[in-house]
Amino acid sequence: MGVALNIHPSPQVNVERDIYKTVFLSLFEKNKIWNKLNEERLLRQKNKEIEKQRLANKKIYTIEHKKYYKLIGMRNDYYLQEKSLKNLSDSKRSVELYRYTFSGLKAQSGLIKLDKTANKIFISDDTLRVVYFESYELEAL
Repeated sequence: MGVALNIHPSPQVNVERDIYKTVFLSLFEKNKIWNKLNEERLLRQKNKEIEKQRLANKKIYTIEHKKYYKLIGMRNDYYLQEKSLKNLSDSKRSVELYRYTFSGLKAQSGLIKLDKTANKIFISDDTLRVVYFESYELEAL
């Protein structure tokens, strides 16, 4: 009399194993997603704190019902609009630089980028040749 060996497992065992795999993988994926979202939240929170620290105790000028920050160290008195400094990143971005003259504000386009580690703002006056970025600070109180 021969004993038959069942090589193929029963469908019930396969279903239980598949359920276990899906539950385990879904928990693993869920934790992975939660960790990723938490890291993104912490990064956003850190960037907001750095932005608040960068703009804290800076003098704000109100010209023609708009708020501006004054740049120190430029050859003329240049101003940056308050809303243009919101949500800046490490990458360079086009921005309007304003110069106050007797006839009013004159706009000039330029490029701006930030250094996250220091409170420096890097500005290039020339938008065509982006070779030279000079560091400037905002006027403090």
